[in-house]
Amino acid sequence: MTTGTNYITNPSFGLGATTGWTITNGAINVDAANPQPGTSPYCGIILSTGGVLTVAQDSAGLTVGQRYTATMFYKIIPASWWDTNNCTLVGSVAGKVGTRIKTVPGDWQRARVSFTAASATQTISFVSTASVAGGSYVYVDRMMVNDGELADPYFDGGYPGCQWTGAAQASTSICPALQNYQTTSEEPIIVGGLCLNTDAWNVINRTGRLSIPTLRGANTAVPGQSGRTFVANRPYEPGIWAIGMWVLGMTADGVIPAQGDSRRLFEKNLARLQQSMAKSWQPVTIVAWQADGAARTAQAVLSGQTDGASMMGGMRGEIAFVFEVLDGWWSDAIRSTAVGAAGSWWANLGLSLPGLVGATAPIEDALVTVHGPAVNPRVTSDSGVWVQLNHTLGVNDTWIVDSGAWTSTLNGVSNLTDVTHGGHSRFLVIPPAELLATPKVTMTTSGTGANTNLSLTAARAHWTA
Repeated sequence: MTTGTNYITNPSFGLGATTGWTITNGAINVDAANPQPGTSPYCGIILSTGGVLTVAQDSAGLTVGQRYTATMFYKIIPASWWDTNNCTLVGSVAGKVGTRIKTVPGDWQRARVSFTAASATQTISFVSTASVAGGSYVYVDRMMVNDGELADPYFDGGYPGCQWTGAAQASTSICPALQNYQTTSEEPIIVGGLCLNTDAWNVINRTGRLSIPTLRGANTAVPGQSGRTFVANRPYEPGIWAIGMWVLGMTADGVIPAQGDSRRLFEKNLARLQQSMAKSWQPVTIVAWQADGAARTAQAVLSGQTDGASMMGGMRGEIAFVFEVLDGWWSDAIRSTAVGAAGSWWANLGLSLPGLVGATAPIEDALVTVHGPAVNPRVTSDSGVWVQLNHTLGVNDTWIVDSGAWTSTLNGVSNLTDVTHGGHSRFLVIPPAELLATPKVTMTTSGTGANTNLSLTAARAHWTA
């Protein structure tokens, strides 16, 4: 059993700071152009200055004599050194060596090591096995130390259902829903705050609809829009997502009742699952972790379930739940933000969105921010969908468009009457990006100055979990 705790502070550079990270024979900076999609908008980038490269974080609050597992994601930049050498993850001051990996240039990888805590504070180090040539780069992100011999899925206080124990991005974090998570062939799934991967109940299979949902309704503002009854902010029919599960008569951490009352506990576990998944007064939030450590989330309603099959004298059963994913697709749990460089060149300039690489469904809820001065600024996606403010922004003015909520404000005051858009019934649509492509938006305007700038915040969208 794990306790759902990440003992590392500032594990993913969430505030754009390198606090807590120490480097030997290199220099570290925060990078916003190459984060892992679907996680923090930042990662760390390390430039080797020559010699054995070490990247380290201290993990505090450990219990002496207990077993822990440390993990860290990293990505190398192709260079001659990386083609022939390895890196290791080292846990504890005793130098316990973990994963020794032959690096694959350009790919994010996860290194791990299990160790016994020799003191309450241990140093976790990512170390090159030979001298690194000066000028070589390595990206690092999402360091984690969790209880036990196995690696938990990565989380920090910014993930759904998780929380920081102190200041955001500067403290350890906990995820109560993962307290009873058991490592299985499936990455963890949380429905309504309950983890589905435990010793008492677990996932057999899951089926997500891969086809594109049909459009909803004839939008009166855009005659001819195909589909069924129009529902505000729901342009697509719900997606269908089904999950099959088994249930046992034991506790979530695998303990069989001493009195042997497994049948009673089986009924209790089944009821707990049903209560978590079927909250009739509101949709439930589903969170599904991915193999790369990212988490996807969706709002869904339970549309049906099987009667289930009872076995072993009522101490084991199987049941399937069917959900309607309300938006038709899933979104990354962590939104990414791309920020341009302020300056007068924004008369006609594109803003790359590296955090959206790998999206498979259209992104229709982006938050767009334009800083003045600018005259009639227009922001256009790769697909030609655009939104424009018919107004002149002064040096201290800020225009914010929320494409999902259909709001527009100028210095915090609603100004929808000054907004026009085209190319789609939505304010702004960012089309699905190819796996290795980087989407962008372009701003065209006039009257720019030194403070003119554009930023965009959005989460990748996916047809399935």
